[in-house]
Amino acid sequence: MRTKPPLQFELLDHAGALPPLQASLEIAWPQLRCTFTLPSVIAPVWPGRAQPSREDGLWQSTCFEIFLGDGGSAAYTEVNLSPSGAWNTYRFTGLRQGMQQDEATQALDITATAPPHRALTASIHCGRQMQQLRLGLSAVIEHQSEHPGGLSYFSLAHPFPASLPSGGKPDFHHPNGHICLTKTAYSL
Repeated sequence: MRTKPPLQFELLDHAGALPPLQASLEIAWPQLRCTFTLPSVIAPVWPGRAQPSREDGLWQSTCFEIFLGDGGSAAYTEVNLSPSGAWNTYRFTGLRQGMQQDEATQALDITATAPPHRALTASIHCGRQMQQLRLGLSAVIEHQSEHPGGLSYFSLAHPFPASLPSGGKPDFHHPNGHICLTKTAYSL
């Protein structure tokens, strides 16, 4: 069986002050395997390992997020992953509309490597078939020391950068911060 090399991405800091996070993605539909790696200069709050469980509000601390949608539809799924092993999935009918827990998408096998290596790998089972994958990768990083209690926001792209005169706010849900992959780009 032939396998494709993982797709590689950089997630950019919304404020532009920190170096990018690295992300890699392997796709063998309906399974995704994503690894997020933090640069060594970032000292995140890194929750200790607990029993994996569904939890709300993970984005209030260090959390990694994957957004999945079919390129021809406004609907999408948000996957939240914590280094603690906690996770959740939400289904939206449109941009931040119709939010409900998504039972069809499951986070499986979350592995977090504690500092100093700072990486999280998760396998995701996607319960929906997609012809064109709309993908968003992002992270909320809570800082330990240099900005106690402060949060940094990383994404593939920021539709509303902090450098705007209005001081744009991070928006991980916005499709302009996502990319589209055709099925031939990720199927064997």
